[in-house]
Amino acid sequence: MEELNERTGHKIKILPGVSFQIDVEKEGFPILTLRKNPIKSPIAETSLVITGEKDTTFLRKYTKMWDEFIEKDGTISSAYGYRWRHHFGRDQLGN
Repeated sequence: MEELNERTGHKIKILPGVSFQIDVEKEGFPILTLRKNPIKSPIAETSLVITGEKDTTFLRKYTKMWDEFIEKDGTISSAYGYRWRHHFGRDQLGN
């Protein structure tokens, strides 16, 4: 299934039901390593994803990394967690 990302104009592939696992003991925590990134940033981002929120009030207390993607109303319209919790008529994280 393909979807057009309105923000970037790129087509993206959607793979409902596909998952992956990472052995953090063996492979480490999957974190961006191109720049210094305090641990509070990925923890705040993970919290936003798990809760399924689009509102960035909590996230912005810990990181400014997503500022360029925030809409005027303070939300991220393409937030992964929100999409996982609400798209396809089911809660993909809850199930």
